[in-house]
This record gives sequence, structure tokens and C-alpha cells, in this order.
Amino acid sequence: MRGKKTILLISEQRSFMVETLYRSLVEANHTVESCGVDENSLILQGEDADLFILYLGYYAFEAPKFLEMVGSICQSQNKQIIAIGDNDEMKALYKVIPRHRIALPVVRPVNIRNLIDRISLMDYNMVAEAEGAKRKKLLLVDDDSTFLDMASEWLETAGNYDVTILNSGTQVITYLASHTPDLIMLDYEMPVCSGPQVLGMIRSDTRLRDIPVFFLTGKNDRESVMSVMSLKPDGYIIKTAGKQAVLEKVNTFFSSR
Repeated sequence: MRGKKTILLISEQRSFMVETLYRSLVEANHTVESCGVDENSLILQGEDADLFILYLGYYAFEAPKFLEMVGSICQSQNKQIIAIGDNDEMKALYKVIPRHRIALPVVRPVNIRNLIDRISLMDYNMVAEAEGAKRKKLLLVDDDSTFLDMASEWLETAGNYDVTILNSGTQVITYLASHTPDLIMLDYEMPVCSGPQVLGMIRSDTRLRDIPVFFLTGKNDRESVMSVMSLKPDGYIIKTAGKQAVLEKVNTFFSSR
């Protein structure tokens, strides 16, 4: 389906930029409804929309349940999402709605004319969803939030991975009760429940024992690496190695299987 779209524009407030985007969409012959960050309005107004445009603001950080509902509706009703926000807002969004589920991410400032042209040419055949189904599911676990944000962005934007992030070993056990990732990337040194302890619990569970586990470690001296590998994980990654090394390690692992 190309050309005219029925669009739901979602924003916290009708700012100058939101109003300009709204008028530009109408002038381009699209049917446009606007909606605040309200679940009831989302349900009522989103039913007939082909496309949701999320004009992000503080709600990217403060309304994860609302964003979860947006993602759920779009997935179940075959709708697509355009997200507009600054870098921090986009990162917050990706923690709730995976990057591959966003048909078009737009980092502000926005070129309205260019955006309208791209919307008009978009094909709503849900190719992105089909591709998303083939993506590998990664569980990334580290008590360092800076590394979590950075590494998850590397992996998500690589185009091949759907990443869930957790910050403690105890959260891993709860998560694995209802999810089966394709690879667990697990920090070796964590307080309360360490990486080796989590690996031990995974390997002792017949349902989980075959899930591959990589240890993440900040130490690259021979003694530290040998200590990590003595526990027989499926691999290890030096956290300070950088983006290219991390992606290469994960890509090589999956391509060899």
C-alpha cells in the first residue's frame, strides 16, 4: 500500500513542531488523528490507523507501559511505527519497543519535507516484522548501566539482534523462567549473584542447559581469561575491546552454528 495513509500522531503536547508535522501530513493528503499519552485514546483512535508516529518527549522515560501498549497494538494489528526523538529518547524507546520494530527512526532535528516524502513512499507489507522474526534474541546482563546501554545499541543497530538487558544475576533466573534467548551474554563479576553462579544454575536446569552463554569480562590478562574459560562457557568477550570486536565475536558465533 503506497500513497495516502491513515496516521495516528502521538505526542505529549501540541508543540510548534507537532502542529507543523500534523498540517504537513494533512496537506500531503494523509488522514491524520492526534492522540496524547493516554491508553484509552490510543485504543479508540488507533484502530483504523495504518501507521503510528511517536513524537517522543519525557514520556519516552516516564511511560513505558504506554509504549508497551503501542508496540503490542502495532504487532497484533499489523501496523508500523515511526519514532521521532533525540538520542536519549530513542535509546529509552528501544528498551521497550525493539529497534527492529520501528519502521523509521528519526533523530531530531526533523526535516519535515523529507519525512513526509518518506512516509508517502513507505510500503506497509510488514517486511520489517518478517525480518524481525529471523533475528537472534540476545540476553545482555551487566551491573554497569553504561556498558548495557552502549552494547545493546551496538547489537540492535547491527540489524541482526533483538536485545533484552538485565542488570543482575537474580533477574536472569526470573527472566529465563518464561524466555529462551539464543545467547546469554553474562557479566563475570556481579554483586550478590555472580556470573559463574548464574552459569551454574543454567547448566543444572535441563530446560536451560543448552542455551549458549558468553562471559563478559573487563580483564584481558592471561590468568583472568583462563579463570573465565575454566568454567566452560561457550565463549567470552572483553568488554573494553570495542564495538567492532564485540559484534565480530557474536556474529562469528552464530555464523558457525
